[in-house]
Amino acid sequence: MLQVPSAAPRSRSDGLSIFPIFRSLHNGELESVAKRCIQRRYRRNEWLVELHEINSDVFFVQSGVLRLQLPKAADREVVFKDYQARDFFGAVSVIHGKPRKVGVLALTDVTVTRMPGEVFRELLHAHRDICDQFLLRMAAEIQHLVNRVNEFSTLDVRHHIYAELLRLSRPKPGTEHGAVISPPPRQVDIAARIGTRREPVAREMKALERAGLLKRNRGALEIADTVRLQSLLEKVEPLV
Repeated sequence: MLQVPSAAPRSRSDGLSIFPIFRSLHNGELESVAKRCIQRRYRRNEWLVELHEINSDVFFVQSGVLRLQLPKAADREVVFKDYQARDFFGAVSVIHGKPRKVGVLALTDVTVTRMPGEVFRELLHAHRDICDQFLLRMAAEIQHLVNRVNEFSTLDVRHHIYAELLRLSRPKPGTEHGAVISPPPRQVDIAARIGTRREPVAREMKALERAGLLKRNRGALEIADTVRLQSLLEKVEPLV
């Protein structure tokens, strides 16, 4: 009987090798780091991080989708950001050592690698490329927050919705200015992202559909012309 060779066991470093921040590490270094980490699986709707939790782990997302948010209060949620495979989060808590200000919820079944904060700090201090990439990421996060604060300060709800749709979208292949949002966000999720209620989101999205700028397809929202939608944002009069 023909013997089929068994597959080689996966290296523990495989889970970290997909993250660009570790591009400067060779396999032996990755293997050493991976031995100091823990891989965890979480079920859909399970909290990975609770509000005000104290821990210093950095979470590297292997698969699934997570959401950075405040727990639901009354009839409104506050959503900050979603994370997917190849993203990581938690490094800010490693730096300041204070309790987590928001929670992280699994939107799907997820697998993450949890790296102790002291290991992450060692990597930052020992590898210039990792440190530089982390600083660039933090600079991008700060710019993102500045943009969000500017939107909250200067845009009304209608134009805030336009900005959020553009932010969530990705270019549609084969089109010049088309874009898609997939999976399509629920209206309540968009409302949570911009600090409003579902009703105005439903109203404005319906208006965009009537204008031919937004189209619902199975598994996605399509923006027909991102340049046109962006022009509507640029013409708005600031609130202040």
